[in-house]
Parts: sequence; structure tokens; C-alpha cells
Amino acid sequence: MILYLAESSRPDLHIYFQRPGEKSLDAPNENEVYITSFSPRQGIPAKLGANHFRFAIARSGLYHCFVALLRVVEYELTDRDVTIHSGWPMSSWLDRLAV
Repeated sequence: MILYLAESSRPDLHIYFQRPGEKSLDAPNENEVYITSFSPRQGIPAKLGANHFRFAIARSGLYHCFVALLRVVEYELTDRDVTIHSGWPMSSWLDRLAV
């Protein structure tokens, strides 16, 4: 995912977090990636495009997975303007992160 974003010639990058089962992806742009987190017990969801990345949720939980991923993005792409899009209502986020 980092290499995909690093290859973009555009200065602004966008990361979209999606729920498993969401099927729609916008037309692929070189500066956008879509991330789906999934439980290994449920199986890996289908890849929806070259800019769609799937990450298994570790034992530490969804919150720690997101924080680790965002820290890697911050470290590797410090010279770029990165925008994070959650795509979920805030109440849904709070419920999922609390688990």
C-alpha cells in the first residue's frame, strides 16, 4: 500500500477505510487507496481493484491496527499531504473501536 501511494505523482493522497462487504469503489486514481479490515475467521474479502488493500485484524484489535497503519503512513509519507476518510458514521466507529 505504501509503495502504491509513493508511486503517485500527485502531492495529495487519500486513504479510505471501508467495511467488509462494501462493493463500490470509485474509478481508481493513483493517489487513492481503499482499505478493508477483516477477521481471519470470516475469510479474506475479494479484491475490488489495484488500489484496494485488505488487512487482517490482529489480536490487539481494530484500533491498534489502525494506529499502527497510520504511524507507518506518517513515517513513510512525511512529505505528502495525506487525507484519511473513515466512511463510517462516528457512532459506528465508536462501537467498533470499543470492542
